[in-house]
Amino acid sequence: MSENEASATASPPAPAAESSMQQHTRTLSRSTEYRSQSSSHDQDTLVDSPETQILTMSSRSNKKSLKVYLLHGNLNIWVHEATNLPNMDMFPKGMGDVFYRDKNTSDPYVTIAITSAVIGKTYVIKDTEHPVWNQEFNVQVAHYASEIHFLVKDSDRVGSQVIGVVAISVELIHDGSKIEGFFPLMNTNGKPFKNGASLGLAMQYVAVEKTRSYNNGVGAGPDYIGIPGTYFPLRKGGKVTLYQDAHVSDNSLPSTELDGDMHYVHGTCWSDIFYAIKAAKHLVYITGWSVWHKVKLVRETEDPPKYTLGDLLKIKSLKGVKVLLLVWDDPTSRNIMGYKVDGFMATHDEETKRFFKHSSVQVLLCPRMAGKKLSWIKKQEVGTIYTHHQKTVIVDADAGNGRRKIVAFIGGLDLCNGRYDNPTHPIFKSLETLHADDFHNPTFTGNLEGCPREPWHDLHSKIDGPAAYDILKNFEERWLKASKVGVIKKLRALRDESLVKIDKMPEFLTVNDEPCLSDQDPEGWHVQIFRSIDSNSVKGFPKDPNEATAKALARKNRRFMIYVHSKGMIVDDEYVIIGSANINQRSMEGTRDTEIAMGAYQPQNTWAQKYMDPRGQIYGYRMSLWAEHLGTIEETFTHPETLECVRQVRLMAEANWLQFASNEPSEMRGHLMKYPVQVDRMGKVRSLEGFEEFPDVGGQIIGSFIGLQENLTI
Repeated sequence: MSENEASATASPPAPAAESSMQQHTRTLSRSTEYRSQSSSHDQDTLVDSPETQILTMSSRSNKKSLKVYLLHGNLNIWVHEATNLPNMDMFPKGMGDVFYRDKNTSDPYVTIAITSAVIGKTYVIKDTEHPVWNQEFNVQVAHYASEIHFLVKDSDRVGSQVIGVVAISVELIHDGSKIEGFFPLMNTNGKPFKNGASLGLAMQYVAVEKTRSYNNGVGAGPDYIGIPGTYFPLRKGGKVTLYQDAHVSDNSLPSTELDGDMHYVHGTCWSDIFYAIKAAKHLVYITGWSVWHKVKLVRETEDPPKYTLGDLLKIKSLKGVKVLLLVWDDPTSRNIMGYKVDGFMATHDEETKRFFKHSSVQVLLCPRMAGKKLSWIKKQEVGTIYTHHQKTVIVDADAGNGRRKIVAFIGGLDLCNGRYDNPTHPIFKSLETLHADDFHNPTFTGNLEGCPREPWHDLHSKIDGPAAYDILKNFEERWLKASKVGVIKKLRALRDESLVKIDKMPEFLTVNDEPCLSDQDPEGWHVQIFRSIDSNSVKGFPKDPNEATAKALARKNRRFMIYVHSKGMIVDDEYVIIGSANINQRSMEGTRDTEIAMGAYQPQNTWAQKYMDPRGQIYGYRMSLWAEHLGTIEETFTHPETLECVRQVRLMAEANWLQFASNEPSEMRGHLMKYPVQVDRMGKVRSLEGFEEFPDVGGQIIGSFIGLQENLTI
């Protein structure tokens, strides 16, 4: 999830290589016809897009179909330059050109596509028929394809227009050969341009089985560099704490034995955040999709603190601590002449800003801004639909001997209402205790008396070590960037100065000063931070017209589904990823929601190191999560790859569904349920007989597609 989608440069290819490669390409790639239309914005799918039908492709010159290959590995692409492009702005093509006639010639850029997926896009270069991009793309691919398409487009204020295309046969590169040269551009009729328009590019494919990381595994040897091509490097020798839910009480989950006569220790996420903020002496930086000043972080102790997050931050600020909040500015929430307009997403952004207005706590509501080189329509889409989705808390902490260090929390939990929960996920019995001032359930509106709260499951982590400084850097760069948007120069300077310059403070350890734990230390971790600045999860439940009936059923049957908001992955009990990004297009594309995540492993607990099942902290974390979701720990869980384990989990999940769907209320031991669908012999997915909708609240189990939801949730 590197921020720099195409930051590396490449040299233009030598003209001498042109003629033979052009001839080879004409032989092995097909001319393709493109029907071009004015597009309101670029889509991620090019073929048969239901939204805009940007273009349609059909084979013209090649009667024999090309062979399809599986590309599974890394595709290295260099887009150098284009020559002799036609002037697409000689005549107005649409509304954008009618109202904006200041353009002289085309504003070209290139999109790269495999089958129907866009895998790369260059910058737009204004007013030129000979653009030079010199951009490099390193793309991980897993696609069946016969060709790779390079579409040269003209960017307009309202949409874009296809100029031409270069179609490269996968047969040229699938064996690892590098191709390089100038390739003739085909027009929308599938013919080369008379003036010889061409695109200079190079491309090389490396199959996954030939990559070092695939063959050697995670943490193989001292030269292991982690995930290549990312903004932040792999940091070695830190400490990591893994959290499930906002709080786990002592002895509430079974104990898991680890190697080295150790036991997995469950974390108390929000309590740890509270006391980390309380102990800070210089800085507290918070990013969030939502931050609510009224939330209470510590609840399940004998004598919990009475004050809220907002109270705590004000207290720290009065003591000289720099407290900065970088919160997404929901475009649907506004404070107009003192009149509050609640946002559609209920993030409390205006309310939180108003609470800190006369304090020294600085709150920057940051709208989601699109890149300058996108079309006007695309900018409106990004600003309206997409969000800032990172969730981090960064503080300074005691490093011993009078020194200070940086500690950071990162994951899926926002510090706002509805997020505090524990592994039991109560829906009624905590309404007058833990959740007395924190009822949250967007499924219901109006009179909520007797309705269940929405239980919330999430994952989070604490980073103590060199990687915490990368999370700090991410905040600093976002703060400085956000401060420059629509802010007068004097105020911008004040915001620039609001950041603590830890490199100029002798008591602070730097990233290079941080003491590193050895690879043999059972507490040692290697951590890498990933970010995308330019990808979210939108929360919404199906609207039931019979809302009163849904409320009554929920009260009667005393059940409600847990909102699983966690964004995590555990691989082979040796590698864990926790962050804010969902596995969907808007989180992973890199140009939609802003995301951040950590990937970590313990070097002494990897397959490459042990040649057997790892039994470190990540294994303990997985077993703890399974205990929460299944209500028990079984011996088969220690080997999740076995058919015996798969069958046992399936049986338990089926039993949980039957218990949940029953009209007789009962306390559920586990929460994991088999999704209530069946697949017939023809491969068609159907709901189980008698369960076409979810119990009580409605909503079709099979679901239905709505065009707007594709951008919102996919």
